[in-house]
Amino acid sequence: MNIEEEIQKKENEIKALNLTKGLNLNTKQLSVVLGISASTAELWRSNSLGVDYIAVPCLGKKKNSRVMYPIRKVAEWLVKNQIKTA
Repeated sequence: MNIEEEIQKKENEIKALNLTKGLNLNTKQLSVVLGISASTAELWRSNSLGVDYIAVPCLGKKKNSRVMYPIRKVAEWLVKNQIKTA
C-alpha cells in the first residue's frame, strides 16, 4: 500500500467516526481521533507542532479565532508520523 492509499484509508476511518458533518474537525474532535487531551492539542498548536490547522477569525466579543483541522491533514499527519518497526 502506497502512502496515498494509507492516507485515504485513514481519512475514511476518521470520517466513519461521524464526529462532524463537514470536512474539518474542531480541537475536541481532533483530540478524540488522536487519543490526546484537547489541552495537549492546544499546546501543540501554540508551539507549532501537530496537525496543520485553519484559524478563522471570530467577530464580535470573542478575541480568539475558531480553529479547524482538515480531516485530510489529520489523516496525513497520522500516516506521516507513524513509526514502523522491523
